[in-house]
Amino acid sequence: MALIFHKLVGMEEAKRLAAESIGSITGSERIDAVDAQGRVLDSDIFSGIDSPPFDRSEVDGFAVRSQDVEGAEQDTPVMLRIAGSASIGEPALEMHAPGTCIRIATGAVVPVGADSVIMVEYTRQKGETLEVFRSVEPGENISQAGSDLSRGELILRAGTTVGSREIAVLHSVGISSVTVRRKMRIAVLSTGNELLEPGSHLIPGRLYESNGAAVQSILRQYPVFQATYHGIVKDDREAIRKTVAELSAENDAVITSGSTSAGEGDMVYDVLAEFRPGIVFHGVEVKPGKPTLLSMMGNTPVIGLPGFPVSAIMVFDTVFLPALLGACGIGRKTRQVSATVPVRVHLAQGKTNLVPVSLIQRESMVAYPLLGDSGSVSRVMRSDGYISAYGNRPYIEAGEMTQVSLYSDDVQIPDLTFIGSHDIAIESIFRKISMNVKVINIGSTGGVEAIRRGEADLAGVHILNPASMKYNDFSSDDDLMKKAELVKGYTREQGILVRPGNPHGIRSLADIASHGLSFVNRNHGSGTRILIDSMLSSSGISGKDIRGFTYEVKTHYAVANAIWSGRADAGVAIRQAAVMYGLDFIPLGKEEYDFLILRESRDRLSKFLEVLESRWFTEVLGRDFSGYSR
Repeated sequence: MALIFHKLVGMEEAKRLAAESIGSITGSERIDAVDAQGRVLDSDIFSGIDSPPFDRSEVDGFAVRSQDVEGAEQDTPVMLRIAGSASIGEPALEMHAPGTCIRIATGAVVPVGADSVIMVEYTRQKGETLEVFRSVEPGENISQAGSDLSRGELILRAGTTVGSREIAVLHSVGISSVTVRRKMRIAVLSTGNELLEPGSHLIPGRLYESNGAAVQSILRQYPVFQATYHGIVKDDREAIRKTVAELSAENDAVITSGSTSAGEGDMVYDVLAEFRPGIVFHGVEVKPGKPTLLSMMGNTPVIGLPGFPVSAIMVFDTVFLPALLGACGIGRKTRQVSATVPVRVHLAQGKTNLVPVSLIQRESMVAYPLLGDSGSVSRVMRSDGYISAYGNRPYIEAGEMTQVSLYSDDVQIPDLTFIGSHDIAIESIFRKISMNVKVINIGSTGGVEAIRRGEADLAGVHILNPASMKYNDFSSDDDLMKKAELVKGYTREQGILVRPGNPHGIRSLADIASHGLSFVNRNHGSGTRILIDSMLSSSGISGKDIRGFTYEVKTHYAVANAIWSGRADAGVAIRQAAVMYGLDFIPLGKEEYDFLILRESRDRLSKFLEVLESRWFTEVLGRDFSGYSR
């Protein structure tokens, strides 16, 4: 019997319940100070010595008695006899005779009897005599013993997160080991009959596991966690019950992924409800990520993340990671930046919306929404963070300033930003120019608008103008061409993809309609969709006459996959896609894949344009990509 979500909790309530339920870690261990990076001190630390432990010189020069050089000036220098030399690491010398000085190095012990150091720049040596050209105050250029830290002084408090600066202080006062809170032991596993471990043979209907590896990697960024991945557990009640019970007895927290929804096959909730104290919450008012749950097995929290990667990672980052860090004594820093959203983003009403974004640095920061389904791994890979917006309004308006929560502090601003219709051949250019290029694939039309708004340096386009029947004809768009210029790229052969042997004898789009065959279409705004619509219109065929015309995919390779896997009989894509999937190809013609470049970015694009026009790239097109040419 399918379960239902009995009561959804809001995002803030979920955060509060997670923090309360997870609690805090007790216990400590003694480790070397040099290994304490990122760990939390369990007790106060006091200095056992003065720092510095002796009066030391801050400069290279000569140790003197200030009264001996009183009145010294450039025109009336004072003459002193050099009585010795003080080097670093040697015991203090004595200097009691009036009119004497001792040469001293930076960091050396100040001789007994000296009360200041004159910098070498204000002196001139003549044999064993020193001319001094300025006076000094008592204590000048000397660090007094204990002036930094005094014996018995509290230097680090319990609860401090140790970093490189803290390690430096510890070593400077001779402390080689410290007592820190023990690591939080966290077990990570994935559930689902559909999952396979990477490296195994992929069979129809199965997916490679990724959530467990991702969560473990996130946790391993923090030295306070000891995270271990325990593999895949099938959707079997007894297997889930046994595994979670064993792991909860051995760990401080257990994190599962998958099988948390309300479907009949999603049984993690059902199993966890058997234990006590039991379910804390099941279902959060968030999109994506509704089937998130938290349960307690004794004193051990069991976190249930959704199975889709986008949902799992964003909900974990938002709800559970702060609570886990808090349990270890670390207050997670809010890693946020302000950015403008360039396009309207529709919001689901009455819940928190988490929207993955890719950051682009123009005159100000721009957060480009990466829209799609929550099972898309590429959305996770290409996003720098996410926007959290409550659905008390229909949308985030284009041009609105918003806050972006970052996944990490090391977000890299790209050298070039490419937005538009992606093509595998341009990756050859990106590798050749050795630049950090951010790629956002949203189709030709989206690329044109990104260039128009000044958000991209270049866009890949292949748009057939139905009026002129020319590709990438923007001559009538004065506003666009003031900001951009068109650079010719290369051609790709477009055609109809069918199963090997072309079993239905297809020769045209009209054949697909007349034979009643199933079709896989391209998404609106793509260059290929414009071509399809134009060819159907010129043949007097309506999309309604083609079975599956509303089945839309976003790439040439998704078209090929749909035919290869039997979900469609035919579709339109490039020859390279047919070759990769072993399909037959019926040519329709060549499309022109060109580049719109922002005029103000031309200097930054000089390397790209040089390689694009090179003989090397022409040879690469002919050798590595079927149906491509210059």
